[in-house]
Amino acid sequence: MTSIKSALSMAVMSALMFGCASDPATSSANETATATTAAVAAAPAGVDTAMMAACDNPTVSEAGPVRKKLYVVGTFPGASWKHIDARAFEHKGDGLYQAVVEEQPGKYSMQYAAADWKPQFTADGRVLNVGETKVLKWGGYGKDTKSTIEATGKYVWSVKFDEKANPIAVSLNQCQ
Repeated sequence: MTSIKSALSMAVMSALMFGCASDPATSSANETATATTAAVAAAPAGVDTAMMAACDNPTVSEAGPVRKKLYVVGTFPGASWKHIDARAFEHKGDGLYQAVVEEQPGKYSMQYAAADWKPQFTADGRVLNVGETKVLKWGGYGKDTKSTIEATGKYVWSVKFDEKANPIAVSLNQCQ
């Protein structure tokens, strides 16, 4: 009986100290997919990610909730923190603003801002990957979003606001 208690105690102690390990050769594809998916941040609730990723949403004439013109401003070639028309957002309706821009490969820092920097916004966590939708937050000096673009092409930058111009979401997608 003492030897069974001793063996059981050793097994419990080993599990507590070293945890449970899974063998990649015996784990299922579902377990791997679940673990991989869990590492990717989910889009903010209620955000239409398909609309945010679309490069062909029509511009609407109605005024959006943000009264000032917004731009994707950053370390881009030919722009270098300047507010240029080629990087201006257009209102697509329902608080969605988009800028479709021809981008070059590189690592960039940016914010989404009015010409006078009031207001200015950044992505939650300050990193935005191509194909990702994140929470949009109020920005400020030194609160730049970082993005890496790996292929030349057209990309759509999208920012979404509620009816009171509070930031909701931001995304970056390559146009197909």
